[in-house]
Amino acid sequence: MGLYGNKFFCFLVLMINMSIFPQIVTNDKVINLNTTITLWFSFFLYWLCNPNLSQTSFWLVGSANYLYPIMWASSYLIYILYILEINIKLNLNKTIFLCILGFLAGLSNEAVGISIVFLNFILFFIYKNQRKTIIISLLVVLFGFLILYFAPGNFERLKHPDFANWRNLPTYMKIINHFFHRIPDAISGFWLAFFIIISSFFSLFILKNKDKPNEKFFIFAFIFWVLSFFSIIVFVKSPAMPLRALNTFNFFIVMTAIFSVYTILSLNDKNKNLLIISLFFILVPYFAISWSRFTYAVIQTDKQYQIREEILYAAKEKGENEAQIPDWYFTKLVKDSDKLNLYRSPEMRQYYGHRKNNLATCKI
Repeated sequence: MGLYGNKFFCFLVLMINMSIFPQIVTNDKVINLNTTITLWFSFFLYWLCNPNLSQTSFWLVGSANYLYPIMWASSYLIYILYILEINIKLNLNKTIFLCILGFLAGLSNEAVGISIVFLNFILFFIYKNQRKTIIISLLVVLFGFLILYFAPGNFERLKHPDFANWRNLPTYMKIINHFFHRIPDAISGFWLAFFIIISSFFSLFILKNKDKPNEKFFIFAFIFWVLSFFSIIVFVKSPAMPLRALNTFNFFIVMTAIFSVYTILSLNDKNKNLLIISLFFILVPYFAISWSRFTYAVIQTDKQYQIREEILYAAKEKGENEAQIPDWYFTKLVKDSDKLNLYRSPEMRQYYGHRKNNLATCKI
């Protein structure tokens, strides 16, 4: 299938998982028209709200650290919620499968792992008759997360000279900086998800509906809302919070929006169609512009990659000790944060077989 095929499959699984969450927690028919609608909402919102699309979903290393963990976590949540809703008794095979998914969800990345641990703790109080199943899954997820958290690499990174100033800050300054600077800056880019959530809940007061929506829609919308903020609060001890690290927040806040939209879809009111169509009229043009610009940027970046490769290998064939390569140029994007990382590894010269490699910026 190849690297791009694997990422596409992972992305597809994630979108499907996100779209069927409401049906799973309410024990509804999984495949219906509402599923298709929420699938498109999941895709549009996950794409448009993504804090750094290139580095979380298209960059090989980034997808391994941000896209794949969310996919495993969503698969685990779908499975555990299915077991809890149907009230299935665990046998050996189901227990093994649950433990594998739980372990992978915990052993994902720091924000995802601790958030799933916290979610298991919440489920313990919601599904009181199935606490044995939840305890098993909680212990497995916690075990995976602890392996990740106490990995030697995490502590080695903290010793980096770039983090010296942060290490010297008193604890109260780290907390103030995180809550009053980093978090407000971080969530400001998710205005579209907030708009969908607010619009959906506001519509409940406008639509005249005889039947009340299933209360589980509200419960899980609130749970995912709490988890979204929890996933960035945990960065309070981290010296850095790059945009790509907010992909966990992106997942949970989009899930909140999906439950909000599905609450409207579940109503017995003809006017709900007008609302859903209106939301699509907002999302579709915005997505079309974003997708077309991003696709064009990727095509142009690939051409630049070919030029850089030719320069480097030509210099190597001529026996030159250094090669001067052009810097990346990105065409216009809807969100500037969707660009690739411009970092250049000092080991790049070894990869291309140069003894020296001048990496100074040089415009084409």
